[in-house]
Amino acid sequence: MSMRTLALCCIGLVSIFLLPASAQADWLYNWSSLPPGDGGATSDPSNDAFPYSLARDIRSYASFVPPPPFDDSFWNSYNALYAVTDRAHGFQAFRMDIKGYPDGSAPYYVIAIDGVPGEGVSMGGFSGIDRLIITAYDSGLSVPMLFKWTGSAFDAGTPFTSIPGAGYQYGEGNVQCPSGYGFTFEWKLPIGQLGTGPFTIIGATAAGDFGNFTVYDITSGISLGAASIIPEPSSAALLALGALGFLGYLTRRRRG
Repeated sequence: MSMRTLALCCIGLVSIFLLPASAQADWLYNWSSLPPGDGGATSDPSNDAFPYSLARDIRSYASFVPPPPFDDSFWNSYNALYAVTDRAHGFQAFRMDIKGYPDGSAPYYVIAIDGVPGEGVSMGGFSGIDRLIITAYDSGLSVPMLFKWTGSAFDAGTPFTSIPGAGYQYGEGNVQCPSGYGFTFEWKLPIGQLGTGPFTIIGATAAGDFGNFTVYDITSGISLGAASIIPEPSSAALLALGALGFLGYLTRRRRG
């Protein structure tokens, strides 16, 4: 073995033991920090899902039997739905916690969005719903689908795996849920997929047809402002310089 080959092998071994290994992120978004105006959270209303089932009940961190003297309604005050527009990174993300492990009791876990003014359908007392993010349960949880209102009906839907920049994860028994029966859904989409806003975001467990859901449980609405990608200062400066250069080129061309 040559000295060069030996050195490369040593470097490789050192890198294995010293360099940090890549790890899957605990969250698609850091939900402990929601930007004012671009993020929000809401709790599950006081009424339980009907007909009642743990897997239909939207409850944040209601993932274990509460200690005395708290009964199950104690968890109603905890956030069950989260939504954020991350302008710096160009995506919108949503999180919904349910009390039980999905088992088919709720065919659909839904994020319903009013993202384009003046169009869409009504759902659970909210009007103008024109985007639906749906994770279906059929012998297991599916890849989420994004459905968009076409003016008369929702389209056939696009799987998240076919949308560049989209992401999702489902969690049970990890950082999302401390212990017990709780379960968490997370979804992420690039800005622009859900309309321009301003947005109203609701979470629901449901069954039936997209335009005529049977709603088992539904959260209050979260209001988010209009979505647009804000260029970083360096990017804005480069854009400005490019514009000035282009104007200078046009001026010289006219003089010539």
